Amino acid sequence: MAYRSSEVTPRRGPRLGRLMLTLAVVLALPLVAAQRSAQAQQLFDQAQQARQQALAATEPAHPDQPHWRSAWTLGEQALQAAPHDLAIERFLARTYGELHWYVRGYAHWLAYLADGGSLDDMSGLPAGAPSNASFFEEAGTQLGYARYQAGDVAAALEYYRKVHEVLPDDPLALRWLGRILFEQGRPAEALPYWQALVAQAPNDAAANYYLERVQQQLQVGVKASDAYQRGLDLYDKGSKADALAAFQQALAANPDFIDAAVWAGRASLDLDRPQAAVGYWTQVTQARPNDKGAAYFLQLAKAEVAWGVSAGKAFYEGQSLYEKGQVQAANDAFVQALRANDGYLDAWVWAARTSQELGDYGDAVLYWQGVLRRSPGDTRASYFLEQAKQQLDYGTEAGKAYVAGVQEYQAGQFDAAEKDLKAAVAANPAFPAAWGTLGRLYFQQERYAEAADAFARALALKPDDANYAYFERESKRLAGP
Repeated sequence: MAYRSSEVTPRRGPRLGRLMLTLAVVLALPLVAAQRSAQAQQLFDQAQQARQQALAATEPAHPDQPHWRSAWTLGEQALQAAPHDLAIERFLARTYGELHWYVRGYAHWLAYLADGGSLDDMSGLPAGAPSNASFFEEAGTQLGYARYQAGDVAAALEYYRKVHEVLPDDPLALRWLGRILFEQGRPAEALPYWQALVAQAPNDAAANYYLERVQQQLQVGVKASDAYQRGLDLYDKGSKADALAAFQQALAANPDFIDAAVWAGRASLDLDRPQAAVGYWTQVTQARPNDKGAAYFLQLAKAEVAWGVSAGKAFYEGQSLYEKGQVQAANDAFVQALRANDGYLDAWVWAARTSQELGDYGDAVLYWQGVLRRSPGDTRASYFLEQAKQQLDYGTEAGKAYVAGVQEYQAGQFDAAEKDLKAAVAANPAFPAAWGTLGRLYFQQERYAEAADAFARALALKPDDANYAYFERESKRLAGP
């Protein structure tokens, strides 16, 4: 932090003009400067000249370089001749700062401040010279860091606290006070320093991280928080078993630490330990009843317990893929699930459903039949099985509309049934069952001429059907000439 300028204290002159100038300068300096002896003044002048010579000679800033050595040696002698002289104290503190001789520089800054000096006093220094505060901060924080590295935490805290006391907004002091106190497991003491630093620099990622950490330590306890963070780090590195152990330690330290339960649940699922996962996810869902993610993982864990890990994983992978619109991939996953466990009813249902959506009606028929073998009273499965069969024979739209029309007809919803049955024969005019059902609907409504036409179309497509032949004749008879 060297700068190329001198700290000059004007000497008294014999003439009136020089006397007045000197008086003005003396009044501008601290009071003790006016009491400086001739010897002290001479030594101080020589010290400043030596510093200027060091800068002019571009000597490396080192205490043993000739001019630098003269500067600090003469400065110390000047201070001995004029103890508590603020200008000399400041000169020495700044010179030692330029030499990175932090122990001496720091000691002189403390003496300077104790004698009433101000870091804001830049009088007599050239424009652009490094601030007193920057020298003081560097000395104090460097000494603090050296003690920190040596393991002397108490001494490190003393240095950083002094810098903070003198420079309350100094970011280095705030950061290191917060960090050391955090590492010492003293979150309540660390909190205000991190809060102050984040207020200064809202986008400081490290400061925000430590602020969140100390807040978490205060909320759940230091042991629980530290174990949890260790678990996250291990999980990110792929050490799932060690991560689970760390999350379990966090929960042992604080059984109500729900975030730890979340990650214990995730790690348990990753490690194929569904029974343990059920316990963790149950705890999470009880604490967070509106957490859809937790509810999903609880159901997955239960499915793995009930149907096996492979079947459960495949089924819920299918669910996730289906929600993303990847129907074919979802179908593959559902088929994989039912192959892993032939008794997994939901896997049969979703394999059938996705096959039908994909237009694989033959597969859909087989899967719906599989559902009905395992759940014979499933009326919805029966409905979709019939739809799949008709779609297989007469096409997607015709088959779908036909089954809907039949269901509506059986429920007495005649207008809706007529609409869907007409849609079925429009999609496939060669659909005898659709024409026959449409004829029955017209016959029941005493619309005999329309019924006769519908039965005639059905009979033309299926000439051996006695029912179509009978109702065609009856419809024509009742319709009249």
